[in-house]
Amino acid sequence: MHCTEVIGMAEHPTKAIQQKPDSSISIGFQLLKEGKIDSFASAGNTGAMLVGSMFSVKAIPGILRPAIATLLPKFKGGWGLLLDVGVKADCKPEILAQFATLGTIYAESILQLKNPSVGLMSIGEEEEKEICLQKKLISF
Repeated sequence: MHCTEVIGMAEHPTKAIQQKPDSSISIGFQLLKEGKIDSFASAGNTGAMLVGSMFSVKAIPGILRPAIATLLPKFKGGWGLLLDVGVKADCKPEILAQFATLGTIYAESILQLKNPSVGLMSIGEEEEKEICLQKKLISF
């Protein structure tokens, strides 16, 4: 599909989605919302993809923001799911718990895993993540 606008990598995601309706990301989410496609991918502006998903795809009740996920092969076979791949380094505990919910839903529905285990992989020692673990919002 030909598009006349481009969302640049350095553009503000919300403004770009609103101001560039003829960009591939905006059109892709419009087609998804209308049910004309089942999914789409983009190598473009990650923030615009997240904003577009929030504007056009209905969220799961209680989930405030989407997470980017990737599948990782396990040493002993099968797959693991890593969520929030490089998007935001300072998530609040509630958001981390929501990511655990999203990961569980994906693992059960798509990977067909029963009772998938969920873990927290931290890139730092932020106090909020420790509180999250102590309150058992996320379990191992």
